[in-house]
Amino acid sequence: MKKTATLTILILLLFAIPVLAGTTAGDKEIQLQGSFTNTSNNQNDTTTDTLSAQVGFNYFFTSNISIGGLWRGSGSVRDDGDGNETTTTTNFLLVRADLYLGNAASKVMPYVGGQAGQASYTRDDGDEETSSSSGAYGFHGGLKIFPSERISWNIELDSTTYTFESEATDDEYKSYNNSLFVGFSYYF
Repeated sequence: MKKTATLTILILLLFAIPVLAGTTAGDKEIQLQGSFTNTSNNQNDTTTDTLSAQVGFNYFFTSNISIGGLWRGSGSVRDDGDGNETTTTTNFLLVRADLYLGNAASKVMPYVGGQAGQASYTRDDGDEETSSSSGAYGFHGGLKIFPSERISWNIELDSTTYTFESEATDDEYKSYNNSLFVGFSYYF
């Protein structure tokens, strides 16, 4: 009972105190987020679970629209079943734009957006290392929760697609990354 009462009071305080979100014209945002990603491709039915991190910078040129860039890095190690491990690293440099669906007095701000840029891919299976780069594009959406004017907690769903040539078969394949990012932002 004591835990329930404390949680209820904290939730009421979170939504009762008016806060101006850091999403007004001229504001800047630095964002740090991490995720667990499930990746699949159209060449075979394999999936890989990957840990990712991203760092971004956004500039609000109007009250509810921002444009910026981000770096995202991800890595995974997959056991091929016969004792061989394959290490995969992917780095993204993306330009993104966001549309915020609330006003500056909102404590919870939903948003949607899109991104496009470059993906660099490296794969090492112990015998051979291959690498490639490709264009990447996608969309995202989420919620930002503002406990104060200059800080937000972020939850973001992201879908990013990129195409590579397989050196083993000379075929192109598409990779689809679907991620749930959780993190925070600082506004100045």
